[in-house]
Amino acid sequence: MPAAPMPLSGTADAAAAVQSGQETSNVFPPPVAVATASRSAAAADGSISVENPLPDVPDTPPAGSITDEEQLVGVKTGGKRGIVGRICCGIEWTKRRLIICAAVAVVLLIVFILLLVYVFAPLIAQASINSAVMTLTSTTITSPTNSTFQLAAIGTVSNAGFLDATLTFPSAITVYWTNRDNAADLPLGTLSLTPISVSGGIPKSGSIALATSFEITSAENMGLFAVNMIHASSFSWLLSGTASAQALGMTFNNLNLAKVVTLEGFGGLKNVTVEGFTPSAGANNALAIMVETGIVNPSNITIEMGDMYFTFDLGTGVGSMEAVNITMKGGFNDLTMNGEVVVPDSNGSVNSSISSLGLGSVVTLDVKGDHVVSTSGYVGWLNEAFKSLELNVTMNLTDIAQKSISSADLSLTATAISDAKESSFQIVATGEATNAGTMDATVTFPDPIKVYWTSRPSGAADLLLGTMPMSSLVVSGTSPKSAPINLDSTFTISDTTAMGEFATYMIQGTSFSWRLVGGATAEAYGLTFPDLSLDKVVTLSGFNSLPDPTVTSFDLPDSDSSGIHVVTTATASNPSTITIDMGTLDFDMAYSGTNIGTLSASGVSIVPGTNSLSMSGRMYTTDNDLLSTLFSKFLTGTSLNVNVVGTSVTTTSGVQPSWLNTAFQSLTLSISLPSPSLSQAIVSGLAIPAMTIAFSASDTTGDTVTVTASTVTASFHNPYAFSITVEQVQTNLEFYDQSSGTAFATISIPLTSASLSGTTVYTSITGQSLSAISGQESLFANLFKEITTGSSATVGVKGSVTSVVKTDASSGTVTISGLPLDDSMSFSGFDGLSGVSLTSSAVVGGDSSTGLHMQVGATINNPSTITLQLNTDVTLNAVVGGSVIGTVKLSDLTLSPGANAITTNAYLIASSGDSTATANLETAMSAYIGGSSTSLTLQGTTSSVPYSSLQSAFAALSIGTTLAGQTSSLIVSGVMSTDLPTSLVGSTITISNPLGAAITIKSMTATVSYSTTAIATIDYTLTNPTTIAAGGTATTEKIPLSLVLSWADLLALVETVLGAVSGTLHVNIASTISDNLGTFPNTITYSQSNVPITLNLLG
Repeated sequence: MPAAPMPLSGTADAAAAVQSGQETSNVFPPPVAVATASRSAAAADGSISVENPLPDVPDTPPAGSITDEEQLVGVKTGGKRGIVGRICCGIEWTKRRLIICAAVAVVLLIVFILLLVYVFAPLIAQASINSAVMTLTSTTITSPTNSTFQLAAIGTVSNAGFLDATLTFPSAITVYWTNRDNAADLPLGTLSLTPISVSGGIPKSGSIALATSFEITSAENMGLFAVNMIHASSFSWLLSGTASAQALGMTFNNLNLAKVVTLEGFGGLKNVTVEGFTPSAGANNALAIMVETGIVNPSNITIEMGDMYFTFDLGTGVGSMEAVNITMKGGFNDLTMNGEVVVPDSNGSVNSSISSLGLGSVVTLDVKGDHVVSTSGYVGWLNEAFKSLELNVTMNLTDIAQKSISSADLSLTATAISDAKESSFQIVATGEATNAGTMDATVTFPDPIKVYWTSRPSGAADLLLGTMPMSSLVVSGTSPKSAPINLDSTFTISDTTAMGEFATYMIQGTSFSWRLVGGATAEAYGLTFPDLSLDKVVTLSGFNSLPDPTVTSFDLPDSDSSGIHVVTTATASNPSTITIDMGTLDFDMAYSGTNIGTLSASGVSIVPGTNSLSMSGRMYTTDNDLLSTLFSKFLTGTSLNVNVVGTSVTTTSGVQPSWLNTAFQSLTLSISLPSPSLSQAIVSGLAIPAMTIAFSASDTTGDTVTVTASTVTASFHNPYAFSITVEQVQTNLEFYDQSSGTAFATISIPLTSASLSGTTVYTSITGQSLSAISGQESLFANLFKEITTGSSATVGVKGSVTSVVKTDASSGTVTISGLPLDDSMSFSGFDGLSGVSLTSSAVVGGDSSTGLHMQVGATINNPSTITLQLNTDVTLNAVVGGSVIGTVKLSDLTLSPGANAITTNAYLIASSGDSTATANLETAMSAYIGGSSTSLTLQGTTSSVPYSSLQSAFAALSIGTTLAGQTSSLIVSGVMSTDLPTSLVGSTITISNPLGAAITIKSMTATVSYSTTAIATIDYTLTNPTTIAAGGTATTEKIPLSLVLSWADLLALVETVLGAVSGTLHVNIASTISDNLGTFPNTITYSQSNVPITLNLLG
């Protein structure tokens, strides 16, 4: 059965249950009802819709579900199947009751939303407008007319409720002057407001940016307001109109705007100061005046005024003046007023007018607004305000005079310091005082002005330097006034130590500042203004250590015991406008921190811009190592960087002020002494008049030879004229091929004694190695080939020379290193050893393996100045008729310049199988034995010497000479006899051996003739070969003769010649002899005339 309806007192019952401590878990409605109600929402068209709070519930519970009764039982009995939540506030919540309750809740919610949207929200929006505070932080009024002006303003809106919103203003806003001391509000006009948005944290805030035309609705009211604005400290505007607000996605119209905005007024412009007062002669005895004022507008309102016209009282006179094109802005305003006052009792001069007006050092000027003309013409309300303005201007002309002095800027365009003494110097300066106020005046300085060094490094306190009288200044011209400065004064030094510190900074620094302090008196308009103060800073450029010094000339013209004389000219730039008369300057010259001499310049005056210093002095130091480094760099093309350090100043009057010397001694000029411009190399013309080149038998490459020369010469050109003596020389050289520039050999000559005569250095080489450079052996060999085969050879020579010298710049020796040498050097050649003559020869032996051994005396003429020490044997081919017939061996050959007498060993043997060579050898030996000369060529080969570097040179040798024959006859005599039994004719022959080796006659063919008549022939091989010892004589066995003549004719011939058939007949023998010379088999052709033959024809 359905439960009874829930009584309205259920809530009280629940509260009672809570107070009694009963269980309250079932007091509240089921959560589903609350969740369902919360899903109600407004439709997009503004209507309210409610979602279905619960699904349809069937009348009969589904199978297995829990019935209402079961629920109740479960609650009451604590049964395990009970579901808690069906009983709340003592009411049984059936399904029907839940549906009805939900529907009621939805209706109530809709009613609440409608009330919120259409009743409460507009009230909230209006409340936000009412609570908002509007503030204008800056306001500008321009283009005023009688009916309008342009209004621009920026400001803020604060305390604008708790909703983000945008306010718009559909119609013009009326502006009232409100808060008028209980008077009724006055309407002034209307304006348009731009939309205003508020957002951010609560309470909301926003900004105002206004640019609109203010439409004046009452010119009378505006005039009253404008007068108030000019004089009041503040005023209020009431902005009244309607507004619309957009918030929460909705628009609320017809809201009311009534906001009071309070602004600062002009306060009568009471804060007026006089910046300048300039009277001048006007027309018709009038006094023209210009008053420069500073007016402080306490308001944040700027207003465009236009041309303002005033009347004023000045002393006993009345006048008018104007200020043109004025816009009065908030804060400080410069206002320049020009006008004139009529002075009846004046002669027209300014001084007379000032006197006639009764003016003194303090002048009161009562100024009243007369009228104002804006850019649009006459504006009534603006004139009403302006005419109410009264300015009381008090002018203290003394203060104006002081301000003119205080505001002035002093500059010195040219300054000159001269006649420096210990306690003073003369100063002459020109310049200008600018920005010197508005008064024409003459400013004098009754006492010397104190000069302080101010703005010192590291913020140090001002330092008093001294005092100097100051010339008067005549201030005139257009405002701001100016005056030329012409100073010619004696500067009296108060503290020489302080002055020394300052002068040092002036020399080194880029700028410095003087503070001029003292009293001043101004005379203007016939009035005197005493007891004024001068406290001005004038800044001048410093010398900056005379930057960028450059040497334009440098010379070392001579030397003596005091050192090398130095003459140089340097330029230095003075960036300052100061000229300082120095006098004589003395410097130390330092290199690498060591003093190397002194310099001096006289008559020096350092002027602005480029300065040329002509200096002379001496170079001298006891540090010989340093001087060696210095000269080495200097003479090898490296500029010399030296420091020229100031040491003393002597003025033209002979004074050395301590303060000036302190400053000068801080000056260091870093200069670069240019290396001398050389018209010729310092070292050149290297020559070796004569030398010995020695090869080592242990080095078959011959790529290193030993060179010895007693004299080596070179030209030494000192680019300066100072005295120098060369004591030792060391050289590192490379020989290079001049056509390709390729270096191929090196030689290093250690320090060797040397001497200098005129411009020629003499030294020597003692056994130094000339070595081929690896990879360039062929060029090394080519040099020897040119020397050997030619009349001369030239190579390029480059390297460096080190000289140990004595100069007047030091007490010891100086080593000048790295002097460059790049030249050529020529060697006289051997000319192919063409001058060879064979002076003697002797056959001393022979065998079948080595050939005929001859000892030959020879003279080899060496046309070169080179001595060639080979320290090995030289083997040349002996060539006759184009064939090699043997070799000539020159043992341990050394060739000295000139004639070289040597003994050689020749081994003559033809190559096996070379018939031509054999024939040529036999021809040569036949000629030699027969006493005839043979043309012989000594031909070199690559095997002539073992040294690789000489092989191509000797292979090119082809020396022509002559081998003279020996002059002794071989056949001494013969005995011709007849063997009667057989009638055979034969002969024995006695042979003499002139050779140094035994001759063995083995066979002979010959023709025996008398005169031209052949007698007999021989063709015989000896049974017992006849051996004739060296230098001995032997007789052969009887050699058969074959008669050419008949026996009768032979007897007739003999009888005819001898008168008998017996006696001695001198015959001619032409033979070919096969023999052994030593054991060397040989065949010679030999002819001998007038051989005595003893005839024994008849037995």
